[in-house]
Amino acid sequence: MPSPIAHSIVSLTLSPKKPSEIKGMKWVLFWIILGNFADFDFIPGIVIGDPSRFHHGPSHSILCALVLAILAYRFYPVLFHGHKAPFWAMMSVTFSHLFLDMLTVDRVPPCGLPLLWPFSSYYFLFPFSLFLNMNRGMTLHILFSLHNLIALAIEVILTLPFLVWVVVKRRRAKFQLFRVKDKRQRV
Repeated sequence: MPSPIAHSIVSLTLSPKKPSEIKGMKWVLFWIILGNFADFDFIPGIVIGDPSRFHHGPSHSILCALVLAILAYRFYPVLFHGHKAPFWAMMSVTFSHLFLDMLTVDRVPPCGLPLLWPFSSYYFLFPFSLFLNMNRGMTLHILFSLHNLIALAIEVILTLPFLVWVVVKRRRAKFQLFRVKDKRQRV
């Protein structure tokens, strides 16, 4: 699976344009957490000293991604004072996590994701990979290994250009909107 960095970049890329009334980092954190939520299954494993013990379980299924999107859609207006975000945005972010994980080298059995849990115990994985797996361990020399640094570099190279493109497009649209308003006001 990709690191939280790749999941975060893709989440922000897929998130809708932020309403101008929402200030601060809360909006950014919402989308980052939503895109990384499936990997919270690491927490029980970290507690018992085996980070991968529960990883790629039910939290990496279509059903869980859909439930998470519905909950996010329901609570978004509560968190952001009545503002709404489209449901498709919530779904695209939660499903992007599964998509990215399926595009990653997976050498830890069972390989893949239980996409159809609880209806099937079959694990799914694309026949090709774009991302390297991250070596996980409880020590810093494993976490900051050369393999992991290369994996992070690949993730950033493959995902960051899309986020930059979206940000540039949104800023251009914002400035064009202001220019149109200015022209109308002069008339």
